[in-house]
Order: sequence, then C-alpha cells, then structure tokens
Amino acid sequence: MNIKLLKFIVIFFGILIVFGIIILTIGIYHKLNNFKKNNNSNIITLKLAKDSKLEDFYIINDNIIIKYKLNNTDIIKIYDLFSGNQIKKIELLK
Repeated sequence: MNIKLLKFIVIFFGILIVFGIIILTIGIYHKLNNFKKNNNSNIITLKLAKDSKLEDFYIINDNIIIKYKLNNTDIIKIYDLFSGNQIKKIELLK
C-alpha cells in the first residue's frame, strides 16, 4: 500500500477523533447545563382562588393537571411540572 495514502488515512481519522471529542464535550456540557436548570428546586407553588375547592390533580408526562371548582364552574389548569408555568386553562361551564 502507498505510504502517502496511509498517512492521509491516519491524519483523517485523527481529525475525526478530535472533532468527535469536541462534539461529545459540547453535548455533555449542554446536558449538564439543562439538568441544573430543570432541577433547581423540588417545590412548585401554585396559587388557587380563595373560595375554590380542589377536586383532583394528577401528573401526565411532564405536566400536572389540577381540577378545582369555583362558583359552580369547574376549572382545569395544566402546568409544566419542571418550570411551574401555566400551559392551559379550561373552564367547564354548566
């Protein structure tokens, strides 16, 4: 086999290994950075209206769904479990 071809292949694979390690390092950094953001606190505080009555709550995927009654109106609120932000509010009128 030609020595020049062999040198080219070795240098090419060396460059691929270096790029692979750089991409892997960047990926691990982003993963750890997002992990720190998502797990800042284990406590989420949600405020309901003063005269409301909590009927049910459950967790599906990464959302918490809360159902409560306020003045003969059933209200369902959906929150993101990690950030605590409200995603949707559904009012069931009778």
